[in-house]
Amino acid sequence: MCAVQDLSPRDAAWYFPSVFWLNASDTALQTVPIIVALTGFVMLWGGAATPVAFILAYVCVVSIHEVAIDHYFPWDSLLLESTVLCVFLPSANSMSSIAAAMLEGHTVSRAAWIQAFSVPAAPTPLLQFLFRWLLFRMMWGFGKLKFSACTKKDDT
Repeated sequence: MCAVQDLSPRDAAWYFPSVFWLNASDTALQTVPIIVALTGFVMLWGGAATPVAFILAYVCVVSIHEVAIDHYFPWDSLLLESTVLCVFLPSANSMSSIAAAMLEGHTVSRAAWIQAFSVPAAPTPLLQFLFRWLLFRMMWGFGKLKFSACTKKDDT
């Protein structure tokens, strides 16, 4: 944190983005993971609120990442980048019809479950390319790390 102390408050917030600049109390630290879990349920539910839930989850995860994690593992960056790309995915159909049928005591058919989890449109070709590009960079980076990080001691 010594590097943060040398920066102005505006620069510190720019280089280390976090909602914890607003409030760093214990309540805030306990609330942010709960918000992330709730946004996960909203994403699973589907509907128009899904992109907003992805953005809120991204902001919360970046905040936790900047404050609580001392390491930069490759999969952390992969998680954050894939979340940004998921914001632009088409939203799944809402599960409100399934929930209403279950609350009324009706049995829900397999076809209804499949319909509830279906997506009305395919991702755009640009988004498909960006996901493939992310996968390629991940595979290339792990391969590079595997072959460049070994030493003679690793062979014994």
